[in-house]
Amino acid sequence: FQLFSSQGRLTPLPSVDPDRDMADAELRNADASDESQATETRSPLRVLFCHGLESGPTGKKVRHLKVHFAEVRCADMGMSLYSLGKENSLTRSFFRTFWQTSPWQWGAAAAEDSLTRCLEIQRAAIADFNP
Repeated sequence: FQLFSSQGRLTPLPSVDPDRDMADAELRNADASDESQATETRSPLRVLFCHGLESGPTGKKVRHLKVHFAEVRCADMGMSLYSLGKENSLTRSFFRTFWQTSPWQWGAAAAEDSLTRCLEIQRAAIADFNP
């Protein structure tokens, strides 16, 4: 959102979420700081993160975790609602399962196909990461 100042110019509204501002500042500082210095302050815990529907292994949450933990992995599930470019998108799964199901089951079959494929990726990530 933007507001007009007394001079008629647009000025951005200040953020209302101080935690988000602090997290964003930490990410900017971590990106700008020396890697060896950042490693000294990280927790030795290892993190395997499962990203959300439209996100991926380079998302903001993963970057935030990498600031605070020594080892962070996030397998790319190739998931999206609409993008045909993502191998496990709901749309691609719809076309994959279209001929195998009845019309009233198309949505459920596509969702099951997408989620099953994403689960397989996560199973392999867990086996490889060996938490």
